[in-house]
Amino acid sequence: MNATEWVAPCFEIVDSRIENWKIRIEDTVADNASCGIFVIGENRVSPEGLDLAALEMTVWRNGEAAGSGVGAAVQGHPAEAVAWLANTLGEYGIPFRKGELILSGAWHRWYPSFQAIDSSCGFAAWATAPLRLAKHRRVPSRPI
Repeated sequence: MNATEWVAPCFEIVDSRIENWKIRIEDTVADNASCGIFVIGENRVSPEGLDLAALEMTVWRNGEAAGSGVGAAVQGHPAEAVAWLANTLGEYGIPFRKGELILSGAWHRWYPSFQAIDSSCGFAAWATAPLRLAKHRRVPSRPI
């Protein structure tokens, strides 16, 4: 945690080219872990003094609470997931670099969105990440 400058809530927009979500681990790797884009909240807070494992994140959809999760959902603590990644990449001679953005992993389940939504996620009252999807339009692609 000493190398972590700040933490903030984040939406990851899952996107996959795998038809009908019939996905195997090889497909996940080939599809860049089904990551489309991500949105990070503007309010960034030092992790010093925060109990990230106990910290609760809430997700709202169209003004209603849609779910929540805690940092412990990420390998017991978000820092554990980041440490695992750093150690695994280090075995291949790939270091984290100063200023790189690292996503620790999901604190809650994913929610499908096939319509316009106005969403946000956040940690208590100090940080939120807003997300507005005007409409969902499936872009034709070649199934894998």
